[in-house]
Amino acid sequence: MPELPEAETIKEDLKDIIKSRRIEGLEVGLAKAIKNTSGKRFIQELKGDVFESLSRKGKYLIFSLRSGKSLVIHLGMTGRLIHSKRNEEISKYNKKFSRVVFTLSNKETLRFVDMRGFGGIYLIPQKGLERFPRLINLGPEPLGRNFTLQAFKDSLKRHKARIKTLLLNQQFLSGLGNIYALESLYQARISPLRSADSLSDKEIKRLHSAIQRVLIGAIASHGTSIDAYVDAKGRKGSYQYQLSVYRREGERCPHCGGRIKRIKQNNRSTYFCPQCQR
Repeated sequence: MPELPEAETIKEDLKDIIKSRRIEGLEVGLAKAIKNTSGKRFIQELKGDVFESLSRKGKYLIFSLRSGKSLVIHLGMTGRLIHSKRNEEISKYNKKFSRVVFTLSNKETLRFVDMRGFGGIYLIPQKGLERFPRLINLGPEPLGRNFTLQAFKDSLKRHKARIKTLLLNQQFLSGLGNIYALESLYQARISPLRSADSLSDKEIKRLHSAIQRVLIGAIASHGTSIDAYVDAKGRKGSYQYQLSVYRREGERCPHCGGRIKRIKQNNRSTYFCPQCQR
């Protein structure tokens, strides 16, 4: 958490708000939140610059600046981007865990809040995005034009890794995390323990469709609010009420009535129905 739907929700919340806003002030409350430069240089290089646009790639948010520089933000496990209007009250949680605070030209603020500290901000120089390894090594977007059924099929046939593990590999497919990989496998009725190259053409088609359906549904619900995630206005998403297997160990499967099982894969929890996911 957060995954593609959460990053997309935040992007949509902020893209019009930050457009053409000058960065009047900067506070770095936690130096390690800035991943590729010092807090002092970060402030020096950004103060006075202007936000031009906001985009997303996988789980990354990309802020383009008038100077030609960019900010790339990864939210990690508990990261938030919180926009507040002038004189708007800030919650104790958001104040306590504010790692970087941008004061904009209209006196509004944009806060990078991260309780556990696994997220971070990268300052990218002019024309540096095309060389930034965290972006150029990402796999195709599951809601993008390149994620065709044939391309997905060809990729799966080349891998012997277990399917859930492969779906979490950001170089294979960008944006999926544990929640949406598991929900997609459940909807496709495929066991997370299967090897990728064992899937039939029919199963691959079901999984391709399920991945897109789950992500579109989660975006429409403004994400899944489990643990710390909220959107840019501090509001919770609602897709957690539509989850079929994630964190539902011991509950009845909505499809067959069997019991949802939890196991560990690569130190991550995996939830699935052993009866109808084969």
